[in-house]
Amino acid sequence: MKVGTFLVSALCLLLLGCGSGDTGTAAARDIGQGLSPGEFEITVEGATVSVGPYQGEREVAQFLPFRYASARARSDGFGGREQVDAANGEGPYRVQLRHEVSRDGGEPEEAVLMIQLPPGAEAGRTYPLRSNNMARQGEAYVELQGAAQAWRVRSSELEGTVTVGEIGDHITMAFSFDNGLEDERRIEVEGRVFELPFEPRPEALYTFTVEGKSEDRVVAVTSQTRNNRYVVTAGGVYFTFVDIPLRAGSYALSPQQGPGVAYLNLPGYAYDTVDGSIEVSESDDEYTMTFQFETQGSQPVQASGRFEHLRMP
Repeated sequence: MKVGTFLVSALCLLLLGCGSGDTGTAAARDIGQGLSPGEFEITVEGATVSVGPYQGEREVAQFLPFRYASARARSDGFGGREQVDAANGEGPYRVQLRHEVSRDGGEPEEAVLMIQLPPGAEAGRTYPLRSNNMARQGEAYVELQGAAQAWRVRSSELEGTVTVGEIGDHITMAFSFDNGLEDERRIEVEGRVFELPFEPRPEALYTFTVEGKSEDRVVAVTSQTRNNRYVVTAGGVYFTFVDIPLRAGSYALSPQQGPGVAYLNLPGYAYDTVDGSIEVSESDDEYTMTFQFETQGSQPVQASGRFEHLRMP
């Protein structure tokens, strides 16, 4: 588990050198003052207040690829956002932080802060930060809610900024926003994150060819153990292994399930036989599956590529 530490102290966000022409190095150094790599600091004040570190078992802080959602254009000129699918190497990316808050003087409970960065986010840039329905294309958006969406801060006036000090195999950033209210319901949030490591998603990168037409796919991979089988799928390509726990090695692809082979399932594409194999390698508890195959039947399919960053469920 990558742990981000909640630090109860005043924020000192010295956001110097954060113009669009800067590298972000100075900003990252200033943002990270007093923090160790992987740590974050967050303060929530007003109707909801910070009370301490997260006490649950889920990851405290995450920096990961996440789809940039669409939003309709509003009559007031806000919104109007196109969806951008995420990938490990290209983003867009999201930062999620968990800590404990008290709402209206109540008992401590989990709060999840999610900041979605825009596509192409760069170090040394400061981006407008708004609510999901208000953010325009190229702007960041934020959500603050309870565990399992038990509650959510809702306000079309939610507004602030997020400054990216550095981004890549880790992220350093600072943020500040409020919900725009001027009464007892007002909430103000400030925080910073220092060198939070990137968490790549299980991802497939492969070429899929049908009747001479090829498509390059970069899609998320899902996996599960089902009926004593290990099944991985991405973009309509399914591999099923009966040899679990999975071990590194070479497996022939087969139209039938069985020990020592990987069953190939292609929904929508019937085939009689398949010629191909899948090579499974393992490093640091992660699996990579490199494969190539060609089917024979009424609609032949060829594919080659890899599934990477896989873990046994």
